[in-house]
Amino acid sequence: MHGDLRRGFPEAVVSRAEFTDMLNVTREIYRPALRAEIEARLDALAVTLEVSDPTAADPTAPDPTAADETPPEDPGPTHRPAAEPGLPS
Repeated sequence: MHGDLRRGFPEAVVSRAEFTDMLNVTREIYRPALRAEIEARLDALAVTLEVSDPTAADPTAPDPTAADETPPEDPGPTHRPAAEPGLPS
């Protein structure tokens, strides 16, 4: 991506002399006017990576780490039927 940006937008590349005393990098510093282009390329790259990753989570799937807020099922009546006369209860 950096090579494409340098070739496509040479006017947006900040020369090393302008930042050598301020930053500990050697290149890949661009003018603010190139921000939208860089962000668009990064967004496109992120989408590509998500699509190509078979382990990526489905954004529509429920979160397995979320607390389960489903109420428990009703167990039904909890009383025992009355014992038949003459049988122990």
